[in-house]
Amino acid sequence: MDEGARQACRRFLKTIMEHARFSLQLRNTNQPLGHAKAIKMQVGSLRGLYTALHPEQQLPVPVPDIYALITEAGARYDSPDKLPFTQIILQISAYQGRKRRQKK
Repeated sequence: MDEGARQACRRFLKTIMEHARFSLQLRNTNQPLGHAKAIKMQVGSLRGLYTALHPEQQLPVPVPDIYALITEAGARYDSPDKLPFTQIILQISAYQGRKRRQKK
């Protein structure tokens, strides 16, 4: 991944984390996320963004090209603060990660 794509993804995640604090039950955005919450935020936010940009299409699993999706959102919404946070946060809240395996 090139540095431009990496920076765009970091900005996207930082913006999402600031807006999804309540649904992730975080007091501040500087505290590190546990693995399960990080996955919930990452996968849920991408699903929400895809759904907002392509409401007529079925959600692909996994989302195919993350950088292209973030670039498309940037072109459509002009600013990270104008992203469709309602749809994104709904998907973050709805995302259920893999269940824990039971020890044998």
